[in-house]
Amino acid sequence: MTEPIEPPPFDLDVRVDRAGDAHVVALSGELDMDSAPPVHAAVDDALSATPPLLVLDLTEVVFFGSPGLSLLLAAHERALGAGGAVAVVADRRPVLRPLEVTGVTEVLDVFASRAEALDALGSVVQRTGTSATGAPAPDPGRGAGG
Repeated sequence: MTEPIEPPPFDLDVRVDRAGDAHVVALSGELDMDSAPPVHAAVDDALSATPPLLVLDLTEVVFFGSPGLSLLLAAHERALGAGGAVAVVADRRPVLRPLEVTGVTEVLDVFASRAEALDALGSVVQRTGTSATGAPAPDPGRGAGG
């Protein structure tokens, strides 16, 4: 008699870091309906910052299902509504293809590297004039003495 084959448990690692004014949520593994809840929690925490600046690093994601698309669009709308922004880092077909086919690349900023995404969010801080603490952002045209 053959033993039934059980599917492997979902495998998704969620790491959250800070990079200047931005939160970086980096995922590794499969992003699907079963693995999405901890990602939602990390994104919700990151978007509670002022201003809400979020980099979602998907460079190590090997499967990207529709819950991932929904998560990205919801995060984007929430950040925009609060004067912030979301940048996506993706450089591999399992993520890029669904983003392209669904037209999400027309709505979200997608970058090939984390550095590019962080640079883009830095320009948001300069435009809004607010740092992560809610204090005025430093004027890049002024020296340390003001």
